[in-house]
Amino acid sequence: MPEDIGFVVVGLRRGYQAAKQVVATSGAKLVAVADLDIPRAKEVAAELGCEWTDEYRELLHRDDVQVVGAWTPSGAHGMVARDALNAGKHAVSTKPMDVTVAKCDAMIEAARKRNLLLAIDFENRYRPEIRQVRRAVEAGEFGKMLFGNAHMWGYRSQFYYDSRGGWRGTWEMDGGGSIMNQGVHSIDVLLWLMGEVERVEYARFAVRTHDIETEDSTQAMLTFKNGGWGTVLMTTSHYPSVADSIHIAGDRGSAVIEGGKIAHWKFITDQPYEQKEFGTPPEREVTIPPEENAPANWCEDVVSALTRGTPVACDGHQARRSVLVNMAIYESARTGKPVTLNE
Repeated sequence: MPEDIGFVVVGLRRGYQAAKQVVATSGAKLVAVADLDIPRAKEVAAELGCEWTDEYRELLHRDDVQVVGAWTPSGAHGMVARDALNAGKHAVSTKPMDVTVAKCDAMIEAARKRNLLLAIDFENRYRPEIRQVRRAVEAGEFGKMLFGNAHMWGYRSQFYYDSRGGWRGTWEMDGGGSIMNQGVHSIDVLLWLMGEVERVEYARFAVRTHDIETEDSTQAMLTFKNGGWGTVLMTTSHYPSVADSIHIAGDRGSAVIEGGKIAHWKFITDQPYEQKEFGTPPEREVTIPPEENAPANWCEDVVSALTRGTPVACDGHQARRSVLVNMAIYESARTGKPVTLNE
């Protein structure tokens, strides 16, 4: 591995911030950016001091490139990642991993065959408040997990869906709507905290306020493999957008993550106390020490994985689960029947 790991970022609408993160990361070098919009590619390359191209495949056989990242429309994530992996490069994709489970499986298999890294940038996994709750779950502080809710109250205009070629809100390139594009962040966090889903019990989706072919509002009821119950409510029709929320509860405590902070953090005492017919039992204090050397973003994560052997926050197998769950939600909504997931 060279002293600085060479990165290529493909897709500069959503990938512009990713390219800036490469430049800001110790041990990483932004070799080139790629975009079909040539003026945009030239502009970003000049700003960040790297090369540019409108054909990313030209970069895949360069010795100074070790990692290729896909920040393209969702339905092209797998194509870019597989091209990179097949050329012997490590691959990163922004969320969602892709728009079908089959495409996700093809990405995982390409990485497995060549023993290469495949990482998916679910940026919420780097947020300190979410990592704190995750570590409390791992430590058993919540006890038996009972409930997990993910709510996203978002707003997107019709212009949002019509812009950039109109790929958003299409089955082919977006894979769905509110739960596949915007809400997949919250779906991923819900699964990270609650574990795998066993069955989608009920779901419905609709286009409430937009002219798109997929959906802008989705509800679902889930049963997790640990026995917990879950609910999902996602929409891009709520004016104005308000903070997303994740609410989890076990038989020993509960937490709410909302607006970039932990809004609720309560745990029942493990000491004897006077029982009363009504009222809330005493609390116990739960403190999760700050993490040392936790990566701040996907690029720091990938550099650490390639130089120190640390696991990435979200690999292909984990990222596949959110796509699997979302496809099951859509299937349940279409058929009107529960859908059991097969991992």
